[in-house]
Amino acid sequence: MVADGAQRNERPGATVPVTGAGSARAVDALRSRATRFRFAARREGAARAAVHYARVYAPGRAPRRLHSPRLDHDVLHRPGSSDAEVFFQICIEDEYAPVHPLPGSAPVIIDCGANVGYSSAYFLSRYPGARVIAVEPDDANVDLLRRNLRPYGDRAEVIMGAVWSHRTRLVCERDPGPRADWAITVREADADERDGPQAFDAVDVAELVERTGAERIDLLKMDIEGAEAVVFGAGDVHRWLDRVDAVAVELHDDTHFGDARGAFLAACGDDFDLVPSGELLIGTRKGIDRG
Repeated sequence: MVADGAQRNERPGATVPVTGAGSARAVDALRSRATRFRFAARREGAARAAVHYARVYAPGRAPRRLHSPRLDHDVLHRPGSSDAEVFFQICIEDEYAPVHPLPGSAPVIIDCGANVGYSSAYFLSRYPGARVIAVEPDDANVDLLRRNLRPYGDRAEVIMGAVWSHRTRLVCERDPGPRADWAITVREADADERDGPQAFDAVDVAELVERTGAERIDLLKMDIEGAEAVVFGAGDVHRWLDRVDAVAVELHDDTHFGDARGAFLAACGDDFDLVPSGELLIGTRKGIDRG
């Protein structure tokens, strides 16, 4: 069940000066926003898109509501943060559209790197009987994640943590650029950090699979900012991957984790039919009849 967060974080995302390496990230963010405005203008008309766009990106103190016909309930976003970029990808560009129908009346979904809950809310809305375990390491994101998934009741479970290939201690690192709430990475804690206040236990994907109580995982979504290279590159990856029937993964090859695409394709390439969708690779296990 989605538990209430003990702390409410109402502040908008931090504003970062555009200097040095941050300037390139800022330019990328502005280019992305311009592209999304053009997309929305074609879809909704320029006037409506301009009003909606100003509402989403204008800075403010408290989270504001966003509506999408793809979601059963409105969701909150933090004005001036990277939340809007995620919302556009999921709820307007519909990047998860190629995910095939999931079988049964209560499909089981694991959302690794759930951010503030837009992907989980999308799955819970698209598949009315679905159960979702949403995993996210950042405390501010988790606060909004819980609030966004609360309307779905005990169909959603939120875990504050990060997936890894094995049990260990991790710490978070935040990208200093304009997408700081989006690009949160984790790494193994150094020896002098392991018992510190910023360290936390890693979540083994196999443990998540067992936690569902299901024989099969209908969908594994993963957007973990490069750590997928570690998860899919583990030698024992098939102890849990063989129980997964569909994957939706965003691969990040520009991180210190190394070749995420190579690790993913080595683990999944022979067993899944893969199709690209925006920044995602979506795979359905071969031989699965999805209707």
